[in-house]
Amino acid sequence: GAARLSDLIVDDDLVALLGDEYSPPLWITNPPQIHQREDNFLSTLGIPRWTTRDLIFRLNELDEDDQAEPITEWLSEKPDKWHQEFYVLLGELLSSAPSSPSSFDTFNVTFNISRLPIVRLSDGTYRKGDECFFPDEDGTHDQNFPRVAKGVYSSGTNKTQQDKARRLLEDIGVRKVGEVEQIEAILKQRYVKGTAHSREAHHKQDIERFIALVETKPDEKNLFKDYFVFKLENGKWGKPSTNVFLDAPYLDTGLNAYYEALGEDSGRKRALSPEYESYGIEPERMGKFAKTVGAQIKLEPKKQSIPTKHPEYSHLDSAPGQYRWYTSTNEDYFFSEFETLLNEPSIDKARLLWRTMFSLSPKYLKALRRQNQSNPPHYAASTLVHDLRKAEWAPQRNGGSLFFVHPCDALVKRLPKGFQYEVEQPWLEAIQFGEKAEKESEEYKKREQQASNLGIPVRMVDDLNTLPEEEREEALKTFEGIIKQRKIEVQKRAQGLQQERNLSYHEALSETFSKPGKGKVNNNGAGGNGGFSPNPLRRREKTSEEIEEAIENEGAPEERSFLAVRKKWKDKNDQVRVDFVEWYSGQCQICKKTFTQQNGTPYFEGLYLVSRTTAEWIDRVGNVLCLCAEHSAKFQFGPREEVDEGIIQQVLRLKAQKEGGDGNPSIRMKLCGEPIEIKFDEKHLIDLQEMIKKSQELESNG
Repeated sequence: GAARLSDLIVDDDLVALLGDEYSPPLWITNPPQIHQREDNFLSTLGIPRWTTRDLIFRLNELDEDDQAEPITEWLSEKPDKWHQEFYVLLGELLSSAPSSPSSFDTFNVTFNISRLPIVRLSDGTYRKGDECFFPDEDGTHDQNFPRVAKGVYSSGTNKTQQDKARRLLEDIGVRKVGEVEQIEAILKQRYVKGTAHSREAHHKQDIERFIALVETKPDEKNLFKDYFVFKLENGKWGKPSTNVFLDAPYLDTGLNAYYEALGEDSGRKRALSPEYESYGIEPERMGKFAKTVGAQIKLEPKKQSIPTKHPEYSHLDSAPGQYRWYTSTNEDYFFSEFETLLNEPSIDKARLLWRTMFSLSPKYLKALRRQNQSNPPHYAASTLVHDLRKAEWAPQRNGGSLFFVHPCDALVKRLPKGFQYEVEQPWLEAIQFGEKAEKESEEYKKREQQASNLGIPVRMVDDLNTLPEEEREEALKTFEGIIKQRKIEVQKRAQGLQQERNLSYHEALSETFSKPGKGKVNNNGAGGNGGFSPNPLRRREKTSEEIEEAIENEGAPEERSFLAVRKKWKDKNDQVRVDFVEWYSGQCQICKKTFTQQNGTPYFEGLYLVSRTTAEWIDRVGNVLCLCAEHSAKFQFGPREEVDEGIIQQVLRLKAQKEGGDGNPSIRMKLCGEPIEIKFDEKHLIDLQEMIKKSQELESNG
């Protein structure tokens, strides 16, 4: 039958556990008895209940007060069979807790049990679950892998009870000894500080074992990050990401040129020892392992706040709006020791920089300053880009001679072999590669004059010159028509500016959620995330202030778009994507689905509820949903229907948890004929609510 607390805990046990706090009588209540006649009768007599939860929390109190010894002394007097029944009782407590993943009750019970030293080992001592392992066939004790006493989950003949006891042990972290655990033990024995003497004799076998593990289980790569697993070129030992870089013969990166430039006394990273070539491990395989566990393979830009010495600091610092530290952005990028690297330029250093720049994300090319979420940022070239522009490092070969010039003075045709060049590559444009040399040519001056006559950029002239004469004339006529039409549009929109400032956002939002149609589509998605706002009242005040400031600063439509061959609006608010990664980890607000992209970031689509081109002040996170590709498409092109009360009413009646809400705010609707829930992080919800309120306020004020 079910485990009973009253069969396990007697008066002597209560005295041992409660000490001076024990004040009989106490009624030890078994779970099935709670709220039954006996329980209710004793409650009327004022006799307090003592349940399994009380036992767990009392054991935790003793543990927190560094009184674990009384716990283990008390347990050590009990036989294995008692332990088995005790573990079954704890397992039933876990299984009776609410099953919701967000339940604090489930988390607390599991956490409180798993942190207790209640697992009996084969040597009679006790440890926490995640420090213990199930025994092998022989059941002998092992110092490296503390083994559970087999009797605590195999006593008697009741197979069901034995299985439940073992399941509880697994739930609190007890596991079998596998290859991962054995390698972890080896790392702790031989690859921590002060153990170099013991690793030499075993390193060849160990490194082969490490490589094999990562090849079969790549997710275990972080197992090695804090250990001295690599022998270095100077005979010392290093940790993967802290002390090691890769270069030929293991992986041709060019980093050796960089670290040699830093000098021996710089505390720099080191290359792998050439000794590994004698181990019989293919260099490519060794390099792949080292790269996977964190060895450096390229120059890594560092992030910094924009320094006052930045060449475009005054422009960046003049970003509009009032500074708000909690939504402001101040970021720049640079290469550490850049001047030292290029103090004496070389083909190897140039090749390292060239490869590195081709591998970097375009984000490293820009410095960004934004005062708050509501106002647009100011961009400029990053310190990294400015450093590359002003240094003479770009290699040029003319006949038999090799020399180095500023990027702007370089010619593509003179790049040495192995220096890949791609037209319109962002980083090459950013460092102005070949720009000055081209501008000084007669051909360029001719094109520049053509562009000046037409009032357009030189690049457009280049594009036009590639067309046959007839098509070129047709393209110019089309362009002229677009300019005329654009002029008319600007005039019309300028006349409607005042109406746009008083946009009825809440009405447009309501229409977004009410676009009925026909057709049935299966939709099994349900989910979302429940983040909490620690101070919703203050957040509402700040959000309202930001919206009001944005409305006041609302520019004319022509100030929010740029003159081009086609109309182009200002870039979207970058902060929206930052918030969605922080609040939802990129998961869909409807189905919780996402996937990791090649660049390591989660995929999601930010769907604007009301077009951001309608007014600049609504380009903020409250007006956007975080959706997967499927639900984004359904929301844009499928039928949408309100259910029960309207969307506006649903949104406004929701509350943050500290305002009395249930901690799981969501709105309901029908999408493609199927009922769905859209769940919100509280910070996201507050932003949307304040936008609606401000829109209603504008309408009521006329």
